[in-house]
Amino acid sequence: MSVQLHGETFINERTGVTSSTFRTIPDVPIGTFELTLPQGPNSALAANTNLCTTHNLKMPTTFTAQNGLQIKHATPINTTNCTTHKKTKKTHKHKHGRKGAKKG
Repeated sequence: MSVQLHGETFINERTGVTSSTFRTIPDVPIGTFELTLPQGPNSALAANTNLCTTHNLKMPTTFTAQNGLQIKHATPINTTNCTTHKKTKKTHKHKHGRKGAKKG
């Protein structure tokens, strides 16, 4: 069974903390939670580094239940649409004969 939720996102520019609040959630167990945000210039999140070259990305996550109990977790973040570049072996060609040869 899939349940779609409506949430409100708040970005605190002073602290840099982004939070999403779901005011009403049906009384069903939640096994997984997936958040998809729009990409591009109007995205809710931005990065100040190349995320394709950064490893072990984690996002601090807190779930607060209606009764006030909390679950805190460091949620792993996976990147998508990253291209891999093969390292090419550089060869050096010397224009003036052999390396180290004396000019005469």
